[in-house]
Amino acid sequence: AGQGPAGGLGRRLLDTAAEAAAGSGMVPSVRISGPLDALVPPAVAAHAVAVVREAVSNVVRHASASVVSVTVDA
Repeated sequence: AGQGPAGGLGRRLLDTAAEAAAGSGMVPSVRISGPLDALVPPAVAAHAVAVVREAVSNVVRHASASVVSVTVDA
């Protein structure tokens, strides 16, 4: 399942959270534990990226928050 460190799921989740918060003044905190690339199949990984994008985007748009934290455990 793994895509290597440069394009792996962890990197994609970090990048997605940052992109979703861009322009908001927030820098998302993302905590990842476990071997994501070894345990998460590609189809599930695509959904995980979409969930992180939507969740961070919702915080930016609706929560009037100053911080957003994402935790992913595999």
